[in-house]
Amino acid sequence: MKMIIGRIIEVTANKISCELVNNCVPFNFQGEVYDLESVGSLLSIYDKYKRYTLIYQVTKIYEKEQIYLKNETSKSKNIIALDAIPLAEISSQGIDFGVNRFPMVGEPITLSEIEEVKLIYSHNQTGVIIGEVNSNFNIKPRFNNKKLFSSHVSIFGNTNSGKSTTIAKILKETLQIEPEFNSLVFDVHDEYEIEGALKISIDDISIDPCYVSIEDWVNLINPSSLVQLPILINGIKLAHNLKDKIPEELAAFIGYSAFNSNIETASTKLIFVKKYAGYINNEKVQAALKDFTLSYGNFSKADLLMEGLSERFIELTSTSIHDGESLIIDTYLNNNDPVVTMETIKDGINIALTLEESRGNLQVRSHCQTMMTRIDLLLSHFKRFFEDNTHKRQTFDDLINNVGTKIINVSSLDDDLLKFITHLILRITFLKQKSNKQAKQINFIFDEAHKYIRKNQVTDDLVRNIFDTIAREGRKFKLFLCICSQQPHELSSTVVSQCGNFILHRLKNNLDLEFIKKSNPYITENQISRLSSLPTGTALILGDAIPIPIELKIEKK
Repeated sequence: MKMIIGRIIEVTANKISCELVNNCVPFNFQGEVYDLESVGSLLSIYDKYKRYTLIYQVTKIYEKEQIYLKNETSKSKNIIALDAIPLAEISSQGIDFGVNRFPMVGEPITLSEIEEVKLIYSHNQTGVIIGEVNSNFNIKPRFNNKKLFSSHVSIFGNTNSGKSTTIAKILKETLQIEPEFNSLVFDVHDEYEIEGALKISIDDISIDPCYVSIEDWVNLINPSSLVQLPILINGIKLAHNLKDKIPEELAAFIGYSAFNSNIETASTKLIFVKKYAGYINNEKVQAALKDFTLSYGNFSKADLLMEGLSERFIELTSTSIHDGESLIIDTYLNNNDPVVTMETIKDGINIALTLEESRGNLQVRSHCQTMMTRIDLLLSHFKRFFEDNTHKRQTFDDLINNVGTKIINVSSLDDDLLKFITHLILRITFLKQKSNKQAKQINFIFDEAHKYIRKNQVTDDLVRNIFDTIAREGRKFKLFLCICSQQPHELSSTVVSQCGNFILHRLKNNLDLEFIKKSNPYITENQISRLSSLPTGTALILGDAIPIPIELKIEKK
């Protein structure tokens, strides 16, 4: 087709500007009606030697004044002009997205032929169809689902913009092509029902405590960073060693340290020492405890008691009690992979608090009271997820190990419990994938991701954020994230910056738009401004799996 609609008046590396010929559109060619359908239309610029065709996309249409005659500057007319950005180059070798050469001023432009449009938008012969090109409803591009899911994906949009429909459509189409597509969807609103996917309720699983790491407990208990977090970590490590009672060497060290600490009141010191000395199997200690009292600020039998504690500590550890702190740390606080239950955690925290109090820090227990209250709450409300139920624990193992698409209904969980479950499953899977080079690729799909993949977590300096770790390293182990959120600016910038594909629905919040602009290397200013006015169900798709940015009207699932 050689129906010229205008000529180029300006060329830069980023765009061309053109003036249109009056009354050139619409027109009919070979039974097809061609019209300049505003922004988004495709233009073709043909090489006069027929070596290649340049494809540009219209981004702006406007009116400008043009003088009728050079010697009559007062007389002018309005003409239509447009700006367009380079998209692709078509030659005998095929289609190459991006352009290697540029047109000259004065060259004619035409509307791209139907076959050229199809080649641009539908060059993939296989893949999933999720919608129609917004500027041309006759075109339904196919996306290579393997390329789409071999990178981290972000799906963003305000409430009711169509995010859930997009996820459901992509999964439905992918499962029709690849029935064993391996993925796990965290369904926050209990809204996904997809043929070919197994749906599981969070209430049907139970977690073996051996799976739970320090990071997982921190995510569940959610301590403050200054005092509560180090006490919790020490408490978890101490709890790993607790059986029916406190180990003697630990009790001897606490009692001895408490007596020699700067605890302010003698009565408090007396209670501390008597409590922990009572665990010691030593004749001197037991004899001293019978008369260990406080009189006029002085302790009776104190020397005998300290001597007994010291002797028993040396007997048990072959170490002087004066050097006991390093031994206690090496023995009880250097285990980075403890196995504990929520009940033993509480006991471990109490010992960690006592150790701190034995050093004279008597305010530490009051600072940790809110954390202890939360643990009591979790014991009553979350204990069911740790019940010793063989069937439920097998369901959890199957969730982790079985191939296929699984949807886990987590709508009953609050944000902290949701973060705990997602972090736990993700960490276990990451370690499994890392240790097995033959492991099958798996994609995690996180709905309402801003609830649990948040930026600037106060605990990040002391415990690893598994979301950030997988965002950076997951590709090496065939593990990929798909994050869906209505508040992208609340997400971890590390996770979003590692995403290679973006599906962007309507976004109006300036914080969200600015965040996407900074974290997305593919998006332009024009596309950012367009996001705030996208209709419901329409999305801008761009990234590694999509050669050119496409605005699609997503088909309903």
